[in-house]
Amino acid sequence: ATAARINELLDRSADTPVSTPSIPLKLKQAAIDSGAATRFVSRELGSGLERSPLPTLTELQNLAVQLNPDLRAREAMVRISEAELELAGKEHLPDVDVSLQYGQRSGYMMTPNATRTPRSDMISVVVSIPIPVQRRNKQSAVVAATRATLSNTQLELRASENRVRTEVARIYSDVSHQRTVLALLVNAVIPQARATVDATMGDYQSGRGDLTSVLAARASLFELDVSYQRALADFAQKVAELEAMVGKELIP
Repeated sequence: ATAARINELLDRSADTPVSTPSIPLKLKQAAIDSGAATRFVSRELGSGLERSPLPTLTELQNLAVQLNPDLRAREAMVRISEAELELAGKEHLPDVDVSLQYGQRSGYMMTPNATRTPRSDMISVVVSIPIPVQRRNKQSAVVAATRATLSNTQLELRASENRVRTEVARIYSDVSHQRTVLALLVNAVIPQARATVDATMGDYQSGRGDLTSVLAARASLFELDVSYQRALADFAQKVAELEAMVGKELIP
């Protein structure tokens, strides 16, 4: 079912073979802050890392307001409402119609000296001005309704901008959290677990330890490796969500 969903997203046949998924190297490099230089913002539990491969939260929120596809669509709706209001405001102007007509006449006409001459062609200009009945009241109602629609569209745009800023902040926090988890796993927890496996194995080989301790240490290391892979996958997913919300690629 998951493979069929992937093929659907890629616009391929449902039975197309799906290759083994892997996280791009650039995402791994952005996710893992390894080495002795890893530093946290503070010594408090739960604090984030000092360095980040992403722009600041404020920069990301401003980018999202500029590039988010949903906001661009709502801005287009605002411009449409503004144009409709402008047209509704012009409805009170008189609808003057001017037409030019050409007429060809046949026959003859008598001149004062009693001679017959062909009748000349005729050109006429017609100007028509309609006389509206209660037009001002109807036009005012249309303008009021259009103005209300514009106001509602503007409020929806503002609410959407606030919602996008909130979502960017939430996803940005999740990305920072996953990077913190990965830094702790890579630089502290997993190396300590490997050292424990080596120590218990050494004790077992020298006769001072038992096999149960070795298996428990190895199982704990396996669980930490699974936690590392899950945290890395969650980081990649959150970055993808953040890029979709902002409207551009953030880790080139």
